[in-house]
Amino acid sequence: MLQSIHDKAKGILGIIIVAFLALVFGLWGIGDYLTGATEKFAVKVDGVEISQSQFEDALARQRQRMEEMFRGKLPDSPVFQQRMKEQVLDQLITRQVIQKMVIDEGYRVADVVLAQKIKHMEAFQQDGAFDNKSYQAVVESQGMTVREFENLYRSDLAVQQLQDAVTRSSIIGKTELTIINQIQQQNRDINYLQFEDINYLSEVDVSEDEIKDYFERNGSRYMYPEMVSISYVELSADNLTKNIPVDEVAVRQMYDDYAASIASKELRKASHIL
Repeated sequence: MLQSIHDKAKGILGIIIVAFLALVFGLWGIGDYLTGATEKFAVKVDGVEISQSQFEDALARQRQRMEEMFRGKLPDSPVFQQRMKEQVLDQLITRQVIQKMVIDEGYRVADVVLAQKIKHMEAFQQDGAFDNKSYQAVVESQGMTVREFENLYRSDLAVQQLQDAVTRSSIIGKTELTIINQIQQQNRDINYLQFEDINYLSEVDVSEDEIKDYFERNGSRYMYPEMVSISYVELSADNLTKNIPVDEVAVRQMYDDYAASIASKELRKASHIL
């Protein structure tokens, strides 16, 4: 959804702001992930952690979009797969940087505005009118809940407000515009050679002894320390009561009221056989 930022960003000021902040806040996080660091988060942007699950979800959506573009046949080149991961990380970093700017500048999107925007999206309409079933089906097909989509779209709308404010207030000269157009329209031709392991397996003969020997020498690479993930809430009566003032008179009155409420006259039940 944030692709529209690049499509609409005609102001050099907006490009400079986004590029600079994304570099400052996100550079160290990219290195950790791409080098295989085992962190609980994929990247940290200005102290805000973007979790590994958020990255995986974004990567899955990007892969789905790419599969649609390539008609289900994505290149299996490691270079292509690595580049796609880098692009997703760049998008997450850029998004977080811009979201921080949006919050700091006080941009907000009201519920009424969000609802109207969603109702007028063609993807959610049937026979020219908004259809709730289509809405839920399309959102779920993208691997999101309705709440997740609405939060994401609300954020996008707020980002658009900021981006529009930047682009409309920026001044760009003819030279800068020419440079930007040249950058956006440039093409690159590359050549690469791909080796498929399946073409060489028939030439390799590995014995059981060689496999065992390799495993014994590299066993630590296949072992992970035992880990347990526990979530708990600790409640302490001392901590809860130390800041609560106690009035002896009020406590006595409460006790007397409770005792009176449960008191009842003595009842006797007798039975006999005639």
